[in-house]
Amino acid sequence: MDLNDDENAQEQAELDLTFGENFLSHHAGRIISDPTFAIVELVANCWDAGATTVNIEWPEKVGDVLSVEDNGTGMNKDEFEQRWMQLNYNRHAHQGSIVEFPKGVNKNKRIAFGRNGIGRHGMFCFGEDYHIETQKDGSLLKFHTTASTGRQPFTVRPDGAEASDGHGTRLLLRPTLNQGNFPALLQVGREVLSQAAM
Repeated sequence: MDLNDDENAQEQAELDLTFGENFLSHHAGRIISDPTFAIVELVANCWDAGATTVNIEWPEKVGDVLSVEDNGTGMNKDEFEQRWMQLNYNRHAHQGSIVEFPKGVNKNKRIAFGRNGIGRHGMFCFGEDYHIETQKDGSLLKFHTTASTGRQPFTVRPDGAEASDGHGTRLLLRPTLNQGNFPALLQVGREVLSQAAM
């Protein structure tokens, strides 16, 4: 190959980068393998979003929904694409370390726990796909997220949008993994929320 032949080099097609089946497990670590760790991280995400209330809905039987809902700032379309769709999102570089609260909410200064957006993967600890509902700036956006391999470690598909005057984010799924841990996790969730003192 002639290294000086820039024209030929430009014509060469780029090779596709692929992700192995264990990439997400290595990337997120205990967040998607340890249910207790997953719940702590999901609640920490609510704290970082400026939430004053977090509602966790626990399944009572197989087929019931697990959901984590907060009344934080939520995300608009641009913010969702930047924060949720970027692996290792650098929170401190883009948002700083100080938590932003929803308009009209006056709270004492709060320091964010998260730094790189890995906590959002906590729902994968309980299933291979989950739903996202986030509302801000007059819109409620819905997405369906599925663990994947190959060209991307997970996929995110828009699942509708509607007008809304609220704010906050809700993550939900019907668990298929780690279902036997819910009684103990209920107490963990209570303790985390109590310590956070939102």
